[in-house]
Amino acid sequence: MSSLKIKKLRAWWLAYKLDYWSLFLLMFVHFGRLQLNQYFSDGDGFYHAKMAMFLRQGLLLKTMPWMQFSTLKDNFTDHQLIYHLLLAPFTYINTNPLIGIKVATVLFAALMIVVLYWLLKKTNVVWPWFFAALLSTFAALTFRLSLIKVNSLSLIVIWFLLYAIFFRKIWLTAILGSIYVWLYAGWPLAIFIVLLYALTDWFYHRYHTSRIHFAWNKIIHFFRGDQKQFKMIRLSLALLLGIVLGIIFSPYWPSNLYFYYQQFFQIGVLNLGNQLPVGNEWYGVSLLRAISYGPLLFIGAFTTFIFLSFNLKKVSLKTWFTFILTFIFLVLTIKSRRYVEYYLPFGLLFCAYGISDLVRLIDWSKLRRFYAHLHWSLKGYLSAALLVMLTLVMPGLYRDVLRPTISERWTMTKFTKAIGWLQKNVPEKSIVFNNMWDDWGLFFYHNDRDYYIIGLDPTFMYNYDPALTQKYFDITLYQDEAKYYSPDQIASIIKNEFHSNYVVIEKSESYKKFIENMRNSSMVKQSYEDSEALIFTIK
Repeated sequence: MSSLKIKKLRAWWLAYKLDYWSLFLLMFVHFGRLQLNQYFSDGDGFYHAKMAMFLRQGLLLKTMPWMQFSTLKDNFTDHQLIYHLLLAPFTYINTNPLIGIKVATVLFAALMIVVLYWLLKKTNVVWPWFFAALLSTFAALTFRLSLIKVNSLSLIVIWFLLYAIFFRKIWLTAILGSIYVWLYAGWPLAIFIVLLYALTDWFYHRYHTSRIHFAWNKIIHFFRGDQKQFKMIRLSLALLLGIVLGIIFSPYWPSNLYFYYQQFFQIGVLNLGNQLPVGNEWYGVSLLRAISYGPLLFIGAFTTFIFLSFNLKKVSLKTWFTFILTFIFLVLTIKSRRYVEYYLPFGLLFCAYGISDLVRLIDWSKLRRFYAHLHWSLKGYLSAALLVMLTLVMPGLYRDVLRPTISERWTMTKFTKAIGWLQKNVPEKSIVFNNMWDDWGLFFYHNDRDYYIIGLDPTFMYNYDPALTQKYFDITLYQDEAKYYSPDQIASIIKNEFHSNYVVIEKSESYKKFIENMRNSSMVKQSYEDSEALIFTIK
C-alpha cells in the first residue's frame, strides 16, 4: 500500500473519530467480560446501588438510621452524590438494578481510558492510543476499576484537571474543584496535584535559568504585571474557590466538614488499621509487592528515567511532574495498597511523557547506524532476549491481564434467605446485630425495613463510641486474644448495650468462636440457619 493511501486511510480514520470509538469498544469488551457474573467484588457495591435507588425515588438521605452506632446515624453526608446520581438511570436497565450498576461500572471504566487518550493527544504524546490501551493491562488496576466504586470517575476528573493545569484553564479548574467535592471525598487530591504542579513548575524554570536571570525575570514580570507570572497562583486560587463553593453549597453543609475530616484524614491519611479491622485496601504492602502490581511499568519507568538522566536539561516539565507524582503514589501504595489506582496511571503518564521526550531527543539515523555496526553475535543475543521475553515472560503477564483475581464472595443473592427470615419474623425497625461492618451493604440493600449496628467503615463507629466499638470487636472477632466474655455476658452486652435481640452471623471460620458463644448462652436461641448465615434470638 502506497504512503499516499496510508495517509488517506489515517485521515479518514481520524475524521470519523474511529480512534476513539475503537478504543472505547475494546475497553468496554475488556471490562465488560469481568462483569459477566452474578457477584460483586466488594460489599460496598450494594450500598452504592441502594443509594442510587433512593435518588431514583427522589430521596436525598441526610441521616443513616441503618447504622445505629455510627456518627453517620444523625448526620449523613453522601460524599459520592454525583456518582450515585449517574448510577440512578442504570438501575432501570434490568428488573434487577444490580445488573444496571454493573453496566455503569463498565461504561465508566471504558470512558476513563478514552479520556486519558484524549489528554495524551492534547499534550502531543507519541503513540497515545497505545499508551491509553496499555493502562488496561495492569491486573491490579483492572481489579480496582471493576469494583462498584467511584474510582473510574475520579480518574476522569483528574485527567481533565491535568488538562486544565497544563493549559492554564482557570474556570475549568474551578468547575472541576466543585465537581470533585460532590463526586468523592478524596477531593484534597486535587489540591495536592495542583500545588505539586505549581512547585514543579517553579523549580523547573529555576533549574533552566541561571539564578541571576531567574530573579531578574521575576522582578521584571512583577512590575510589568505579566499575566503568566500569576497564572499558577490564579489557577490554585480557582481550584480552592471551586472546592469551597462545592463544600458550602452542598445539601449537607455544614455537617459535611466533620464527615470529610473522618473520611479523608482519619480513614484516608491516618488509617486506624492498627486499632481496628479496616478493609484490606487500607493495609500496606512491601516495596516488592507494590512493584509487582506493574512490573513492566516499573522497568519501563526506571529505564526511561536512566536514559533521560543523560540530558536532564531537555526533559519536559510534564515528565518531571509525572515522575514526582509516580514516586509519591508508589510510597503511598506501600502505606495503603488502595493507592495503586493512582500509582499505576501516573506511572504510565510518566512513561508516556518520558518516552515522548526520548523520541524527540534521539537521533534515529545515528541509532540505525550504530545497530548496523553491531557484531552479529550481539545482535543474536538481543534477538534471543526478545524471544525469551515474548515466549516465556509475556504469556504469564497476559494471563494476569485476561484473568485478574476477583473475589466471588459477594454474590447478588448472598444472605437473601436469612434476610427473608428477618423480614417475616422481626418487628419493623428492629436493630439487627450484624457481625461485621463489610456485610452491612448487603443488608442495607436487601432489607431497609430494619436497622443494623455498623457499616461502611469501623472508624465511624469508633468516633461514635470508642469503648463500645472495642466491645463489638472483642465479642465478634477477638475472643481468643482480647478480654474474654462469657456467652451470657456477650448476650447481655448485645441486648442491653447494643439494644438488639437479633444476631446475624456469617458462616465463616473467622466467626467460629462467636457462633460457639451464641450457641452456649442460656439467653440465646438459634432461630435460623442456612449455608451462609445463622440467626440467633436473645430472650
